Amino acid sequence: EGNLAEEPDFRKHAAMLNEARQAYPHETYYSDELQLVRNKEALLEREIARARELEQSESYEDALHEWEALRSLYPWFAALDAEVARVVQLSEEKKNRITSAWIGRIQDAIKAAQYDSAFQIIENALAEIPDEPQLLALKRELEDIRQKEAAANESFTSGKSLLEAGDLTEALDRFVAALRITPRDAELRNSIAGVLLYYVFYGITQA
Repeated sequence: EGNLAEEPDFRKHAAMLNEARQAYPHETYYSDELQLVRNKEALLEREIARARELEQSESYEDALHEWEALRSLYPWFAALDAEVARVVQLSEEKKNRITSAWIGRIQDAIKAAQYDSAFQIIENALAEIPDEPQLLALKRELEDIRQKEAAANESFTSGKSLLEAGDLTEALDRFVAALRITPRDAELRNSIAGVLLYYVFYGITQA
């Protein structure tokens, strides 16, 4: 009985009790203990099934908590280490898929110069995946782009005012400065071209 009580593994414990029950059929102790062990084993199986159900719904964080709790409760159950490692990998794979999808949307918005939209997408992404390094890097990149855009718009507005005041040389300098800040900004280039064309035609008409 001493060896039976010291065996933590339910399956081994059950096998030992079954042997003892066969050796001592008139001893009800072994039958009673075997039923208790089988009840514990059934509870463990239900808890394992619960963890697997969470995996099936891709609730990997919750599933991981279940597996880690089981590992803490049943340290003798060596298979639980592999289960925890497996769910950690599944969780990382899911996170990577979600991150890639968000990054694709953000990059598309940036390429289309839809910076306000890109910034909102980043905020939504970080709400789902806080502190994700790739998203934080894109946020810093976008903040830099927005700062440059603001500086370029300021130069453009200043140049437009100078052009209206008749200072063509200084106005052109401001336009060039704006384009140097954001050389790929097609909207800015079109705006500058439009203002200059208007100025040329307006000047000619007035003359």
